[in-house]
Amino acid sequence: MEYLHRNGRRHEAATPAGSIFRGYLQHISPNQGSPLHRDPVSASSIPSAQVTADGQPRFHLPAPASLTGWNEAATDEEAGGVSADIRIFLDAQLGDGDVLVDQDPGFGFVALGAATAPGGLPSVFVSGVDEARLAQLQAAASDVGATIDAAPGDRGALQKLVNSRMDHESRLFVHVAAAQVASVFTTFREHADSGRLVAVCISDAHRASNWSAAGRALSSAGFVACAIAERQGQAILMPQPEPPTSAVIALPSELVNGA
Repeated sequence: MEYLHRNGRRHEAATPAGSIFRGYLQHISPNQGSPLHRDPVSASSIPSAQVTADGQPRFHLPAPASLTGWNEAATDEEAGGVSADIRIFLDAQLGDGDVLVDQDPGFGFVALGAATAPGGLPSVFVSGVDEARLAQLQAAASDVGATIDAAPGDRGALQKLVNSRMDHESRLFVHVAAAQVASVFTTFREHADSGRLVAVCISDAHRASNWSAAGRALSSAGFVACAIAERQGQAILMPQPEPPTSAVIALPSELVNGA
């Protein structure tokens, strides 16, 4: 498997599955140090499982207006990270000039993780949140020197905005719900055809009630559903079974198959 990377652009792995990066598992790990001693539901923010070089949270996610699911998210984040596999992958890949469009932001863990990626300053666009929540996420990003922007609802406007942030080496990553996978290839068909769309990340793939539709959309676009696995201390990407058993990171088939 061959995978695009900012450092040297391409990395050929020795294994068929493709060892795409090493040493990034530490970016998502249970928070160390003294217990937080807080009631997650009443907490004003959740510290990120992703940490800086000195072990501090990369960001603090502010509590939303509705606390439905907040307790579970706080527990998951403290235990290792919400959507941890996708955040590990994005940490390893995102760099200056890259773009992430987050169309399934949930509370905002993936978007804030991407905005604070250690490899550079990607552009991060978020859709599917109201103005108040967007303002909270933008403030949380700003607090740590990062930026998150709103993704316009109009397809043409989104395409133009993404293109305006991309240079000749930029790559596009999309985080989307399984039910919306087909729309990615409608909106970003040009980017997929040109090889600039390099990953479609689907946090809820293993929970999707109708994965078959998402799987068909990926296959029709020439993408293969993969997942992170650990082999001998290395994080590698492996093709997923149907239906998926975890979050999906879908890659162009020519990268997975080495064509």
